[in-house]
Amino acid sequence: MVAQHTGRYHSLLEQSQNSAAKLLDLLNDESQILTQRQFESLPELLTQKQELIRQLELHETERNLLLSNAGFAADKSGHIDFIQQSGDPALSSLWDTFISTISECQDANQKNAVIVEKSQINISQLLGVIQATHQDINRNASTY
Repeated sequence: MVAQHTGRYHSLLEQSQNSAAKLLDLLNDESQILTQRQFESLPELLTQKQELIRQLELHETERNLLLSNAGFAADKSGHIDFIQQSGDPALSSLWDTFISTISECQDANQKNAVIVEKSQINISQLLGVIQATHQDINRNASTY
């Protein structure tokens, strides 16, 4: 049963890996944009990220359906069992690469979230200083 699904599974996993690699590149670009505060580039980048995430979700759904049809659980252990039973070292290697790339994407996304959070804190602090300065100016202006 595994043999008849291996080719399609390999193709789907390869597509997922390509999408994950592109997503990682975008996340690295996003990090540079956030660090350099080139926010005008963000909307296009976010659109591209959403499309890649949509593709990854679609590929996952298709892989899970394929696993179910082949009699395997539609979860990580099902993927691993399927790959082991396929006996295809290239498929196993591709799975490892995909899992590694997804992990790198998660790390990069978390790093970007920290950059955004720090930027928000800096902006809030700056607004506080501006508001305090504005209040001081208004108080001083009313005393003259």
